[in-house]
Amino acid sequence: MTEDTGEQLYHPTPVRSSDYHPVVSSCTRTRPLRSGFKPPERDGDNGILRAAQRRATETETRTRVLQNAAATFGISDSIDDVASALTQIAREDVGAETAAVFLNNRQAQLLAGAVPFDSESFPVVPPGGWISSESRTWSRSIATTDPDVVAALDGAHLESLLIAPLLRGREVVGSLACFFSREQAADPHTVYLVSALCRQAAQVLAQLKLQAELAALALYDPLTGLANRILLRTHISSSVQTVGSDLESLALIFIDLDSFKSINDKFGHSAGDAVLATVASRITGSVRSGDLVCRFGRDEFIVVCQHTTQVEALAVAERIRTEIKHPSQGDGWTTPLTASVGVTVHPPDTSNTLTATDLLRTADQAMYRSNNRGKDRVSLITHP
Repeated sequence: MTEDTGEQLYHPTPVRSSDYHPVVSSCTRTRPLRSGFKPPERDGDNGILRAAQRRATETETRTRVLQNAAATFGISDSIDDVASALTQIAREDVGAETAAVFLNNRQAQLLAGAVPFDSESFPVVPPGGWISSESRTWSRSIATTDPDVVAALDGAHLESLLIAPLLRGREVVGSLACFFSREQAADPHTVYLVSALCRQAAQVLAQLKLQAELAALALYDPLTGLANRILLRTHISSSVQTVGSDLESLALIFIDLDSFKSINDKFGHSAGDAVLATVASRITGSVRSGDLVCRFGRDEFIVVCQHTTQVEALAVAERIRTEIKHPSQGDGWTTPLTASVGVTVHPPDTSNTLTATDLLRTADQAMYRSNNRGKDRVSLITHP
């Protein structure tokens, strides 16, 4: 028997799947959606997406440009080739209106490209010069930009300038100057890309510069900067080949300093080195632009004169002897100088083509003739 308590008992009714509607929990706080309402975080999400896409595009661009640049620099055979390639990349891939590459050769040496500033109206060098160890930017829209640079940019119808160093470790090899017609110089993507290109180019430039220096050491005398024996013999041998075909004479002038040993003994080897450098400069200043001057031995020099008659060769030799005769002086010392000079000429119409060794031997004999006849004179020995 059931007792009636007046309370209605609850009997759950089965729910069919077609009758089911999701219900938001009463513990979830919501606010009614209004017509046209956009959640504020959606714009932020789109902005983040656009920024990510932009960064991805910039990264892809940098990778492509740097890969192409590495391939271009890798096949460059000279410093000039690398510099020209870098200016072209700056224009075509970075967006510069024009570009210029400078080599740090004690002072800024323009290797490739051009500076668009009018040198007569605006002879402008940016503050700090064209070469420094850090990237620098100038813009017409920035109030703190140097007024002379602003005027130069305005005169060239440009907006901004970026100068980036060519760095190999801590060594400043040179710099790249990029001139833009837009406000682009200070853009982080541009600065990063240009800096990366400069690092690539600097590595190749430094390697080519070292190769050139090693080649110079192999062919040139380090004290005087003149050609050495290796380059001399190569030059004479190639010149002899043209004597018969061009019907032109070839002359050799052999110069030996008189009493050079006494200079070393009296004033020391540093004074002797200074005298040799002075004599080398005097000889170079006495010959023609196409003549080759060589340091042949300790105090011996040779000049190779192509397309030179006997009369012309004797005139050059006498000019050299006279120029050497001026005293040389240094720190606390002064010494007179003279030289014994020998000349030989390979005639153009001889049936017997002489070798480099033949010519050197004859010129040496002519020099000794001057030495034996009292020094400070010019002697000639001819070939039949």
